[in-house]
Amino acid sequence: MVELFLLVFLFFLGVVLGLVGSLAGVGGGVIFTPLMLAFSEIHPDYVRATGLAVALTTASIGGARYSEEGIADVKIGAFFASLAVVGSTIGALSGIYITSNLGNTGKALIRLALGLLLIFIVL
Repeated sequence: MVELFLLVFLFFLGVVLGLVGSLAGVGGGVIFTPLMLAFSEIHPDYVRATGLAVALTTASIGGARYSEEGIADVKIGAFFASLAVVGSTIGALSGIYITSNLGNTGKALIRLALGLLLIFIVL
């Protein structure tokens, strides 16, 4: 029951961060994932899955708004969306592979990589 509550909480937190991230002009998942991995003991697979929900929310809201304004080209958007689906699937499967085969070392490597990414984005 606790895991279900945690998953529901992370999903709704991801939606809120996605909304805020899209309004601020940054991807909510870019903020959410490194922060959750740095400051919580939640399993990295849950955090990454919720980060993907954040990215989906950000992309959906931003894409709809740009489409309404006539700024977005739907053909180019569809092309990049298909690339994003492939990339996020590969990333998610790679993360699961790393954590399952390398154990705590894999979790630490993922936390380190996402922390470095966040520092790079801030700079």
